[in-house]
Formats: sequence, structure tokens, C-alpha cells
Amino acid sequence: MMIEPVLNATLMIFFLIILGGFLRHIRVLRQEADTSTMSLCLNVLYPCLIFSKIMSAPLKENLAAYGMLPIFGFCSVLAAMFVVRFFVALPQWFTQLENDAEKRTFLSTASLFNYGYVPIPIIQFLYPDKPEYAAALFIFILGIELSVWLCIVPYLAGGLQKGWWKKVLSTPFLTIFLAIFLNLAGFRMGEDGNIPQCLARTIESIGLAQITMPLIFIGAMIFDQVAERHVDFTCFRTYAVMGWTLFFRAFFFPALMILAALCLPGNPLLQHILVIQAPMPTAMLIIMFTQIYGGSSSVAAIAILTTNLLTPLIAVFWILLGMRLLEMFPAGIGFLLG
Repeated sequence: MMIEPVLNATLMIFFLIILGGFLRHIRVLRQEADTSTMSLCLNVLYPCLIFSKIMSAPLKENLAAYGMLPIFGFCSVLAAMFVVRFFVALPQWFTQLENDAEKRTFLSTASLFNYGYVPIPIIQFLYPDKPEYAAALFIFILGIELSVWLCIVPYLAGGLQKGWWKKVLSTPFLTIFLAIFLNLAGFRMGEDGNIPQCLARTIESIGLAQITMPLIFIGAMIFDQVAERHVDFTCFRTYAVMGWTLFFRAFFFPALMILAALCLPGNPLLQHILVIQAPMPTAMLIIMFTQIYGGSSSVAAIAILTTNLLTPLIAVFWILLGMRLLEMFPAGIGFLLG
């Protein structure tokens, strides 16, 4: 695995985030347009990208590998919540988390990573001619989406919310199922596909905009958090929360996910997805969730600011290390574990 494609992908993410913050600062990207633009991303651009990638992948050739992906997606979040639950129970002088709202928010920010918008461009750079990896990413996301509404939101809100299943059945979620069904039924996109090229190219072209647009909005949202003073840089507690967030999201969980990948020989799709997802930053969703379901906006802002701005450095190291270890141990490390 060459360093250049990994570095290019992560630097592109960093530059787009910075661009988003700058565009917000000079008021080219205004808050009034956020809702409609993000709705366009969620309901049009993202589904088109999902559909084009899954419909270009040979799902039938490796059904067992694809079937494992949503299970590991769900378990990756659940396992992280289990670990961080022990941390937030420690004394306040150690964690610097002052109340229950801050503890619930920290657990959510440390457990839920940016599973879609950030890894998509990395997948595109690393595997430009292998749509099966992008398809694997979206199928992996199915499990994480379920964990968000069955685990993260209930923990923040103090219980399972009424109508939670409607939240799960979002346009991207349903698009994944539709694309899988059509793919298994024999429909395919691509040069040798049976879907008309004009339609396939239109869907693919619309979906490509999804790679950059959300990252620009992440930069704008980070700028908003700093401008609205959700992050107090004069307070020691801010740096303590930053440090603990980095410990979990930049060191502990990446190492754990790469270790899990090394224990799964014979499933390269799942191994590579785990390695790429391992160093992902805190999900931007948490800010919205704290406003709707309760929690601490300041803790969420600290985690999002810290991990998203440091993603390029973190991701380059862990992805290169993970890919190198997969090359060194193609048969896994089960023999080392006994």
C-alpha cells in the first residue's frame, strides 16, 4: 500500500473541511441554506452514490463476506459504548466530565465515528476501479445506522424514542436495500451492465457530488461551533476532554479495530473496511443529537473539532499501518492468540 493515495485522500478531506470553514466565514456558505442543501445531500446525492457503487459490484460472488459487514458495523459501535461506559464512571477529577449530560455526550462522541462522509473519499482514492469496496462500505453502514437509533440515541435520550424505526428507514438506508435487491436480481451498472448507460452515467455523476459536499459542510459546522463559543480554549477542562477524546478516537479504538481486522483472515473486504473506518473522527451527528435529545453541546463540539481537524494525520498513520499489517499477516494473527 503506497503512501501517496492515502495521503492524497486524507489531505483532500482536510482541505475541504478548511474550505468549508472559510466559506462560512466570508458568508458564501450561509446558515440559511444549510437545511435545504443537506436535505439534497441526504435524499438525492448520497442515494445516487450508494446506488451507483452497489450496482457496479459483483455481490453474488462473495455473499458471505458482504453478509458479515452490517453485523460488524453494529458491533463496532456497541463495543465502543461498552468500553467508554467504564471510563465515564470514573471520578470527575480524572475524566473532567462534570455531570450526567456530559458523560452521556462523551460516551456518544467517543463511540460513534464518522462512518460515511469521511471514509467515502478515502475509498475512492484507494480503490478507484474496485466498486466492491465502496459497496462494502455502504453495506457496513447498515449496521451502524441501526446502532445509532437502537443504542446511541436511546442512551442520550434516556430510552428508546417513539417512532425510532422511521428514523432508521431513511432514504440512504432504503437505497442500500433496493440496490442490493436489484443487484442480486441480475441488474448491473457499468460497461458490461444491463442498465442503460445514459441512466447509469446520470446517477453516477449526481452521486460524485456527495464525495465533496458534506466535507465542506463539516468545515462550516466546525466554524459555527468555534464562532458560537461552544469551545472555551481558556479552560483546562477543554484540553482534558480533547485529550481523552483523542485517546479513544485516535489511539485506542483504531488499534482495536485493526486488531479485529487481523483476526478475520479470508474476508479482505471486511478487513479493509475495518482498517479504513478505524481512525475516523467523531460523527457530526452528535451535535444535532445533543440539541434534540439532550446532552452537552460543548463536549460534543470539543470532540468534533479535535478529531475532525486531526483526521489527516491520524488516518494516514493508522491506515498505512493497518494495510501493512494485513500484507504481513495474510493468514491473520490467530496463531499468536493461541
